[in-house]
Amino acid sequence: MEDKDIRKTQFPKDSETNDYISETGYLTTKIHSRNNEMGQGSFNMLRGSEMYLIIAELAADKQHYDVAKEALNVVRIARGLDKYSGTDAGLADEIQQERRRELFAEGHRLFDMKRRGLALTRTGVDGHDLWTSQLDLPAGSDRFELPIPQAEIDANGELTNNRNYTICILLIIKNIQ
Repeated sequence: MEDKDIRKTQFPKDSETNDYISETGYLTTKIHSRNNEMGQGSFNMLRGSEMYLIIAELAADKQHYDVAKEALNVVRIARGLDKYSGTDAGLADEIQQERRRELFAEGHRLFDMKRRGLALTRTGVDGHDLWTSQLDLPAGSDRFELPIPQAEIDANGELTNNRNYTICILLIIKNIQ
């Protein structure tokens, strides 16, 4: 994040390590409860900035770059940043980066990755034991899928569950017997 981005204030540095990550994970003050208890509150289900980013994404995908830049810049300016000055070719990537910054910790990233056909590549964070393992999931992996509730499958005989969940259930049943 750029230093002048006001969202950066939502990520205080750990007082002991002077780093943005602690032994328990990344520090964030984004979500507060009514009692001002960090991380214990509810969050907005729908925000204006998300709507602008949706408009920007759709417009860029349809090559309406002026509309996309205008919508993206509404969010950027509201966060203390300069207008986007990159190329049309880099606009879609910048919109996705802006979604990551703006919608952090609100549960959007998985859906963004699925919608954009992106792979998940997670590498360890230098100097921290918390996330030192690497994980790679190719785009379209069925491990991105959630199970269909059994009640829905029972109500519609045409539905079948995600293959990995079916195999997992069969293994559990086999081990119980």
